[in-house]
Amino acid sequence: MVKQMRTLQEKFFEVPPTGIPLEKGRLLVSVPFNSDGYFDRTVILLVEHNSEGAMGFILNRPMHVYLKDVLPDLSGCLHVLHNGGPVGLDRLFYLHRYEQLAENAQQLAEGLYFGGSASEIRSLLSVGLMEEERIRFFAGYSGWSAGQLERELDEQVWVVADMRKEYFDAPSNRLWRNVVHTLGDAYCSWLDIPDRAFYN
Repeated sequence: MVKQMRTLQEKFFEVPPTGIPLEKGRLLVSVPFNSDGYFDRTVILLVEHNSEGAMGFILNRPMHVYLKDVLPDLSGCLHVLHNGGPVGLDRLFYLHRYEQLAENAQQLAEGLYFGGSASEIRSLLSVGLMEEERIRFFAGYSGWSAGQLERELDEQVWVVADMRKEYFDAPSNRLWRNVVHTLGDAYCSWLDIPDRAFYN
């Protein structure tokens, strides 16, 4: 009976790899019983991954701060600011779905871009021509040194998922669950684990 219980427990906490390559444009999905408090139930979009390390933004951490609060000259801009991660919190980044602004931006997925001309975006914001549903601003980012993210994957802190267009529009409080659902039956038990399980 004890052996059977151990087998069930091991199966419950098993984190099978998704088989999706770790690369720019993919998602990192936090494993609920292995994450620390900061990254619990986060979904991170990788915007860079190479031999020097990795960089990404948390997609489901909106803040109670508006863009106008950090850029006073955009006093009418009510775009919500998101917490992109614990690094460089004094820096502003953005993801958007404006193909016409793609020339100086990196394409991460179909119709989704990182960066671009800051002056052009600022001009469009000042006259109210940027829809909040199509651009997202982040304070800070999530960063890993060379080999660090690979080690965290081996330690089962994250699994890798594909980015889908609908994730950019999904409500932040549902995004982690939505992505886990798409990973399949092997991950469905995660949805029954209480929030902040690492405190128990």
